[in-house]
Amino acid sequence: MRALAASLGLLVEEIKSNEETDFNEWLHVAVYSEGHKVSAGGTFFGKQSHPRIVRINSLPVEIVPSGVLFLMTTRTAPALSAISGC
Repeated sequence: MRALAASLGLLVEEIKSNEETDFNEWLHVAVYSEGHKVSAGGTFFGKQSHPRIVRINSLPVEIVPSGVLFLMTTRTAPALSAISGC
C-alpha cells in the first residue's frame, strides 16, 4: 500500500490517537492540498459489520457507502447535504 502511494507521489502516515469517539474502531482519512483539507471517517456497525461513513470534514453523518454519493457544502453555514443512489 505504501509503495503504491509513494509511486503516486502520496505521503501515507499511520497515527494512533487517544481521541475519544463514539466507536470502538474507526478509520479517519485526511487529504491536504494547497492549504485545503478534506477528511472522512468510517466504521462498521453491528454484528454484520455494516460499513458507514460517520464523519465528513468534521461534521457527523451516517451514510451507507453504496453507489454514487453527491456531497455539497455551503460557505455560509456549517452544513452538509448529501444525495445517495444511482
